[in-house]
Amino acid sequence: GAQALLQVLYGVFGGEVAACFTPSFAEASMRDWCAYGPGPVSSCNKLFGTADGETLAGIRWLQEHQQERFATYGLDFPYLQQADGTPRLLAACDLEHSLCYFSRYLSTRASLGAAGAE
Repeated sequence: GAQALLQVLYGVFGGEVAACFTPSFAEASMRDWCAYGPGPVSSCNKLFGTADGETLAGIRWLQEHQQERFATYGLDFPYLQQADGTPRLLAACDLEHSLCYFSRYLSTRASLGAAGAE
Protein backbone atom coordinates (compact mmCIF):
# COMPACT_ATOMS: atom_id res chain seq x y z
CA GLY A 1 0.00 0.00 0.00
CA ALA A 2 2.12 2.85 1.30
CA GLN A 3 5.31 1.49 -0.28
CA ALA A 4 3.59 1.33 -3.68
CA LEU A 5 2.30 4.90 -3.31
CA LEU A 6 5.78 6.16 -2.49
CA GLN A 7 7.23 4.29 -5.46
CA VAL A 8 4.74 6.03 -7.74
CA LEU A 9 5.36 9.44 -6.16
CA TYR A 10 9.14 9.18 -6.25
CA GLY A 11 9.72 6.74 -9.11
CA VAL A 12 7.15 7.97 -11.63
CA PHE A 13 6.77 11.61 -10.64
CA GLY A 14 10.30 12.14 -9.34
CA GLY A 15 9.14 13.35 -5.93
CA GLU A 16 7.62 16.59 -7.23
CA VAL A 17 4.03 15.53 -6.47
CA ALA A 18 4.97 14.64 -2.88
CA ALA A 19 5.42 18.34 -2.11
CA CYS A 20 1.63 18.76 -2.14
CA PHE A 21 1.43 16.48 0.92
CA THR A 22 4.25 17.95 2.97
CA PRO A 23 7.26 20.13 2.19
CA SER A 24 9.50 17.88 4.31
CA PHE A 25 9.69 15.04 1.76
CA ALA A 26 13.22 14.85 0.40
CA GLU A 27 13.32 13.77 -3.24
CA ALA A 28 15.87 11.07 -2.44
CA SER A 29 14.07 9.63 0.59
CA MET A 30 12.94 6.44 -1.19
CA ARG A 31 16.57 5.83 -2.01
CA ASP A 32 17.90 6.52 1.47
CA TRP A 33 15.11 5.69 3.90
CA CYS A 34 12.55 2.91 4.36
CA ALA A 35 10.18 1.56 6.95
CA TYR A 36 11.08 -1.94 8.05
CA GLY A 37 9.67 -4.73 10.15
CA PRO A 38 11.06 -7.66 12.10
CA GLY A 39 12.53 -9.44 9.05
CA PRO A 40 15.16 -6.82 8.23
CA VAL A 41 15.85 -6.32 11.95
CA SER A 42 16.60 -10.04 12.29
CA SER A 43 18.62 -10.18 9.07
CA CYS A 44 20.79 -7.17 9.97
CA ASN A 45 21.34 -8.64 13.41
CA LYS A 46 22.57 -11.88 11.86
CA LEU A 47 24.68 -10.12 9.20
CA PHE A 48 26.15 -7.29 11.27
CA GLY A 49 25.31 -7.96 14.92
CA THR A 50 23.19 -4.80 14.95
CA ALA A 51 20.64 -3.94 17.62
CA ASP A 52 17.02 -3.21 16.70
CA GLY A 53 17.61 0.55 16.43
CA GLU A 54 20.58 0.09 14.06
CA THR A 55 18.74 -1.66 11.24
CA LEU A 56 18.58 1.37 8.96
CA ALA A 57 22.35 1.81 9.37
CA GLY A 58 22.79 -1.81 8.20
CA ILE A 59 20.52 -1.19 5.20
CA ARG A 60 22.46 1.95 4.32
CA TRP A 61 25.76 0.09 4.61
CA LEU A 62 24.50 -2.54 2.17
CA GLN A 63 23.31 0.23 -0.12
CA GLU A 64 26.64 2.06 -0.09
CA HIS A 65 28.71 -1.10 -0.62
CA GLN A 66 26.46 -3.13 -2.93
CA GLN A 67 28.63 -2.95 -6.05
CA GLU A 68 31.87 -3.84 -4.26
CA ARG A 69 30.20 -6.70 -2.36
CA PHE A 70 28.71 -8.18 -5.54
CA ALA A 71 32.14 -7.92 -7.18
CA THR A 72 33.82 -9.58 -4.18
CA TYR A 73 31.56 -12.60 -4.62
CA GLY A 74 31.89 -12.62 -8.42
CA LEU A 75 28.22 -11.75 -8.92
CA ASP A 76 27.10 -9.82 -11.98
CA PHE A 77 23.95 -8.29 -10.52
CA PRO A 78 21.30 -7.51 -13.18
CA TYR A 79 20.64 -3.88 -12.24
CA LEU A 80 17.87 -2.01 -14.00
CA GLN A 81 19.28 0.68 -16.28
CA GLN A 82 18.67 4.40 -15.94
CA ALA A 83 17.90 6.51 -19.01
CA ASP A 84 21.61 7.29 -19.47
CA GLY A 85 22.52 3.58 -19.38
CA THR A 86 24.08 3.56 -15.92
CA PRO A 87 22.81 1.00 -13.42
CA ARG A 88 19.99 1.99 -11.06
CA LEU A 89 21.49 0.86 -7.78
CA LEU A 90 19.32 -0.82 -5.18
CA ALA A 91 17.49 1.68 -2.99
CA ALA A 92 16.87 1.31 0.73
CA CYS A 93 13.35 -0.03 0.08
CA ASP A 94 14.75 -2.65 -2.35
CA LEU A 95 17.23 -3.83 0.26
CA GLU A 96 14.54 -3.84 2.96
CA HIS A 97 12.46 -6.24 0.84
CA SER A 98 15.50 -8.44 0.20
CA LEU A 99 16.35 -8.57 3.91
CA CYS A 100 12.76 -9.51 4.71
CA TYR A 101 12.92 -12.47 2.32
CA PHE A 102 16.38 -13.40 3.62
CA SER A 103 14.89 -13.57 7.13
CA ARG A 104 12.08 -15.83 5.85
CA TYR A 105 14.66 -18.07 4.18
CA LEU A 106 16.68 -18.37 7.39
CA SER A 107 13.55 -19.12 9.42
CA THR A 108 12.40 -21.80 6.97
CA ARG A 109 15.87 -23.31 6.84
CA ALA A 110 16.00 -23.51 10.63
CA SER A 111 12.51 -25.09 10.80
CA LEU A 112 13.31 -27.69 8.15
CA GLY A 113 16.64 -28.45 9.80
CA ALA A 114 14.92 -28.97 13.15
CA ALA A 115 12.54 -31.39 11.42
CA GLY A 116 15.48 -33.44 10.13
CA ALA A 117 15.78 -32.08 6.58
CA GLU A 118 19.25 -31.58 5.15
